[in-house]
Amino acid sequence: MKNLANKFRKLSPTEKLLHLAPIVIWFSYFPNFQIGRGEGMNFEFSLPLIFVVIFALVGVFENWRNWKNLTKNHAVWLTGAFIFWNFLSVIWAENPVRAFLVSGVWAVLWLDFLVILSLKNLSKIRKNLEKILIYSAFLMSILAIFQVIYGAFTDWGLCAGCLARGFGFVRPSVFAIEPQFFGSLLLAPILLVWSKYLSDKKLSKFEFLALFVMLVAMYLTLSRGAIFALIPAMFLAIFVVKKSKISLKRRLFSLIAILALSFGFGINLHAIFTELNPRIADGYYDAVSKSVNQLSLGKISLPKKSPPVENSVEKPKTNPEIPPAVQPKNPPQKAIFDGYVARSTDERTKLSNLAIQTWLRDPQTVLFGVGAGSAGRAIRQHTAQTGWDFEIVQNEFLAILCELGIIGFAIWVAIIAGFIWKTRAQKWLWAILLAFLIQWNFFSGLPNALHIYLILAVIFAGFSARKN
Repeated sequence: MKNLANKFRKLSPTEKLLHLAPIVIWFSYFPNFQIGRGEGMNFEFSLPLIFVVIFALVGVFENWRNWKNLTKNHAVWLTGAFIFWNFLSVIWAENPVRAFLVSGVWAVLWLDFLVILSLKNLSKIRKNLEKILIYSAFLMSILAIFQVIYGAFTDWGLCAGCLARGFGFVRPSVFAIEPQFFGSLLLAPILLVWSKYLSDKKLSKFEFLALFVMLVAMYLTLSRGAIFALIPAMFLAIFVVKKSKISLKRRLFSLIAILALSFGFGINLHAIFTELNPRIADGYYDAVSKSVNQLSLGKISLPKKSPPVENSVEKPKTNPEIPPAVQPKNPPQKAIFDGYVARSTDERTKLSNLAIQTWLRDPQTVLFGVGAGSAGRAIRQHTAQTGWDFEIVQNEFLAILCELGIIGFAIWVAIIAGFIWKTRAQKWLWAILLAFLIQWNFFSGLPNALHIYLILAVIFAGFSARKN
């Protein structure tokens, strides 16, 4: 411990501050400091947003000291071109205030990227960052399980979309705005541990436990976007991790086994605490049925429970032997959703189609877009099919295409291609990128996707930095 403390003392203030990043990202929406609302957005500060601003300011000296090397780095110019295009789009943006602020967030992230590029000891502290991320993810997963347990008896601290009265069980979000965002935060740490296993490095008891608990928490979110992103990424890691002495058959078996065990545990946890929930009339079988139906997008429907036969035991809503005057004031109620909620998918699909229509409205928009962060207002004004400017295109690809046009989208794609090229010697990182790319089909926008871009900035910087 003393040796570790001594090593930490030798780090620069910026390097020390970077160690907070894997912790801060979990607090994306709690606490949240709101200033007001207007111009199609909420004026608010989250801990990750505050962190990236402070990190950029503290790292000014690092950037100044290393500016010659930075100017020789192709990644700096490529990412800088994207930032420049965002700010340039303010000129023609249909929501200029939001465009300027969104561009500002992009600029701060870019400055953070430059700071990380400039760090002398990045290669040394990268392992520390990975460990902190895994430990923090494990702790947050424990809290997620705890939310499912206590959420059967109280709604305290739960988001509106997390409550048990929705499906009969709690979908945890911990300190994120909703389960989907918490699920996306689990992607990187899960894939870090999984890739370590595949590289033939034996997992410690803690790492194995952490992998299992994180996968359970992932399932408990019932976030289709995060789960559908995770599974293909874990399969990809099987084939791109180099120098593994583990046979392909064993790798595939291990993946199927760990997913089956963790997801099976998650299903039963949901079902048990649905059964124990005194406020919900649904039982164990109802919870299992809804889980399966939701994740299969309504394709798999378990048989309905047969009506209770004589002498069978059922959760009573009221007791006929008790006079009405003393009956429970709040008898158990059926959960709102019977299974797959098609409305959620339909709304996302509708917004995606409206974004494409808005983007294709004229050649200028196709080429230049409607301006950074302006999709909500542009869609409302062009299509008149939404009621306000606060709508967000729940697809990062379409959002960037609509807002920044073909030119901005091409730069963004070039950055992703650059990431792939820079990490070709560490192809296991492609699994993390694939997970995020799939997840981007289900949500978008800054600061919503701030944590993803921060994680990628650390990774990209780590493999784009010039050797001292």
